[in-house]
Amino acid sequence: MQNGQIVDVDVTVLAAGAMVARKVKLEGSDANFNDEELDGFVTSVNSQTGTFAFVVAENLSALSKSVLGSPMQVQIQSGAKFSVDLEESENNSGLSSSFVDVNSLLAGQTVQVHRVSGDGSTAAPLVTDRVRLQETRLTAAVKVKLDANTFNLDTTKLSFFTAVGVAEITVDASHASFEGVAMWRRWL
Repeated sequence: MQNGQIVDVDVTVLAAGAMVARKVKLEGSDANFNDEELDGFVTSVNSQTGTFAFVVAENLSALSKSVLGSPMQVQIQSGAKFSVDLEESENNSGLSSSFVDVNSLLAGQTVQVHRVSGDGSTAAPLVTDRVRLQETRLTAAVKVKLDANTFNLDTTKLSFFTAVGVAEITVDASHASFEGVAMWRRWL
């Protein structure tokens, strides 16, 4: 590690307040100490213009920290690299082959973009040459069990999804690991 590099650190906070790193991962390019990364939640996609809107959750860029929680317009450069953070996705390699361009983006996904230019406004969209799909977490009630590995979540109480017209989400859990799996199967 060197000063100026961007790292993603998973930490455990001990009772005394000390933080202990569980995992440290280099973000961006190890040769470029000026990488600017923003993470956020996709709210809408316009595949015809190669743009999407997202709400900023993390800001490791030269932009003001006041952009946190703000909606931004993102313009995807021609030839931009699309990738999946496989460490966060528990090495589900099938995701990599399906996340390849603007048509792969969906409202509700968490993505990281590499800022090339722009401030994210309508007048000066944030321009990116890299979009990385990250793990998205949500908590919702099971609406209906469809089969042994598939179920729908009721998102009507999650304003983020209802704002974009999503009332339920179908979950394919065939590659998932479960906590309390015996109770899960018994309840469904």
